[in-house]
Amino acid sequence: MEYLNFSEANCQNCYKCIRTCKVKAIKITDQQATIIPELCVGCGECFSICPQNAKSVKTDIDYVKELIKQNKKIIVSLAPSFPSFDNLKSPLSFISGLRELGFSEIEETSIGASLVSEKYKEEYYSEQQHIITSSCPTVNFLITKYYHEHVKYLSETLSPMMVHNKLIKNENEGVYTVFIGPCISKKEETRVCTSKNSCIDAVITFDDIRNWLKEENIDLNTLEPSKFDKESELLTKWYPLSGGVEKATINEPSKDRRVIKIDGMQNCKEFLESLDDIKGKTWIEMNACKSGCINGYGNSLSDLSLNNKIENVLNYIDNCKESEKSEKKCNVGIDFDYSIFVENKTKVYSDDEIREVLKRSGKYVKSDELNCGACGYNTCKEKAVAVLNNMAEIEMCLPYMRMINEEMSSVIIENTPNGIIVATKDFEIVEFNPASVDMFMISKKNAIGQHAKSVIGNNVFKKLENNSNHTIITKEAFNDISKIMIVSLKYIQNHDLYLAIFKDVTKEEMAKIRNKDTSINALEMAQKVIDKQMIVAHEIASLLGETTAETKVTLSKLKKLFDEKNE
Repeated sequence: MEYLNFSEANCQNCYKCIRTCKVKAIKITDQQATIIPELCVGCGECFSICPQNAKSVKTDIDYVKELIKQNKKIIVSLAPSFPSFDNLKSPLSFISGLRELGFSEIEETSIGASLVSEKYKEEYYSEQQHIITSSCPTVNFLITKYYHEHVKYLSETLSPMMVHNKLIKNENEGVYTVFIGPCISKKEETRVCTSKNSCIDAVITFDDIRNWLKEENIDLNTLEPSKFDKESELLTKWYPLSGGVEKATINEPSKDRRVIKIDGMQNCKEFLESLDDIKGKTWIEMNACKSGCINGYGNSLSDLSLNNKIENVLNYIDNCKESEKSEKKCNVGIDFDYSIFVENKTKVYSDDEIREVLKRSGKYVKSDELNCGACGYNTCKEKAVAVLNNMAEIEMCLPYMRMINEEMSSVIIENTPNGIIVATKDFEIVEFNPASVDMFMISKKNAIGQHAKSVIGNNVFKKLENNSNHTIITKEAFNDISKIMIVSLKYIQNHDLYLAIFKDVTKEEMAKIRNKDTSINALEMAQKVIDKQMIVAHEIASLLGETTAETKVTLSKLKKLFDEKNE
């Protein structure tokens, strides 16, 4: 499923996509979610729930535009769910919109469904125990990749899209086919090519068309309705609805076979896991999307509710008349053996290997395994296996990372030589670390809940009242405890608290005072020396015949040097 992935810039590590993915096909590497194509079944559920809209779906729009520009012959295969696109005056205006975009020939995909239903009907009356419809590509991928033991029950029939494509190319030499519908996994299904004429050239979702129409400023409600160039039988228009395949296929129910309708990825998984427990013969209509194809994730930008989508399709069917039935001779092969797909083999790990990973995330005993699901996996063991498979990271365990962060913060606060005090905006102390206890000579128990001034004697927090947007660094004297401190003050906006960090600089300040006193004493002694030397110099000047100028200059420089040092 290389056409699906997440935008790296937008991924915020919420793991919501992993929680949603029923087959856990999403890998986290360096805190970035990536879809593993070999594991993905193309349901699209992860995209619908991504809160950061980080989805990235490869589109064939540019390729199709180029085909139109080159005047290539293109025939559109339009999914019968098209009335669920939007609330239009007439759903057939959608066909007019496609013609405005440059498509000249448009047919209903459900033309191929007529042949598919005939094959389904044959299987329905056969002796095979279970038969699973193959119209939904996501269901086909789910079974072939994860429930390969049930491939034998999967109908050996191509989907209506693939069959319709073969019909078009069989009748039109050199034509290009473009499927338009609400299904994302159809993009992957196009790779199932049994011959040159079986390959679809492009797949465009309803969301792609919606963006294209907006780009061209085309308002569908201003267009007159347009008919299909080729229309399907009336019953096959039910295909996009849950139970629609049964309605289009089985007109004479058998007492020997029970019909079961399953839709939704989780329901499909649970059913497949217990399929062997079902006795008797069944015919199973299975859809990955809840309520059928009309709820496909390639139509996620539609403003319609699920009920409105259903109503629109039903109203369209009610207003349709039975088309002239073409000859039902099957002139293309519609059989397909799904057993050729390779099953995803999952590696089995020993209890010791799993336990080792659990220990690395702080889970040493059973009670440590919270199974909270925050990482996206249902259980801690399931996540540990994902780590062993290089699909997950240890750091994805949020309770563990929270514990680590809290422990680290606690270690720093408890062991720093600096005092850390946190107070409310009413100056009530809520945090008082051990260094603060030593500095202010009051226990944490007696400090918590007290006004800052009554505890530390100097309410330094008041400096933040009119300067809450800045960090304030100030030197303060605390006379009650005979200390001088450098205080860093910060307002913590998210928690509406004041933070103060105290660094005791009493020794340094006292050393400065002592040095200053020493300098003053030295200066006084120098002055006395100068005075004595001046007297001596004056007395002997006459005897030696020398001036006192040089001596005075030298001694004055010495005095100046002491003055500068003192300053």
